[in-house]
Amino acid sequence: MLNRLTSGFQKWRRSRPVAPSTVKASVMPDAPFFAVGDIHACYAPLRTLMSELNAAAEGEETLVFIGDYIDRGGNAELVLSWLFELTQIHPDKVICLMGNHERMMLDFIDDPAGPGARWLRNGGLDTLASYGIALHQRQA
Repeated sequence: MLNRLTSGFQKWRRSRPVAPSTVKASVMPDAPFFAVGDIHACYAPLRTLMSELNAAAEGEETLVFIGDYIDRGGNAELVLSWLFELTQIHPDKVICLMGNHERMMLDFIDDPAGPGARWLRNGGLDTLASYGIALHQRQA
């Protein structure tokens, strides 16, 4: 997987050359990292990906999760528990950022009948179900 990604990046890089003098040092990372996003409660594929990244890692990489951990996949509780455990074990190597689905969930907690109801239409029911909560929406 990593070889395909590297090869694809190299092709893209050659097709869109950037002169080194135009790259500011402030945008270049200090250390290598892996960025993972849009997990959407898909626990099994997440664990498979983590195994592949672990095999490709050299030990210095930081894991940056860029949000959308919940909704749709049916295993939000497992994904969130696993991510929490990972951040506790490796606090200096794991960063979890909030995505729009987490924002929608917080909006739901603040105002379930108002703007927070949008979350239920975008996978929130699946997230609640992963915690054993059955919620029935009213028909309009």
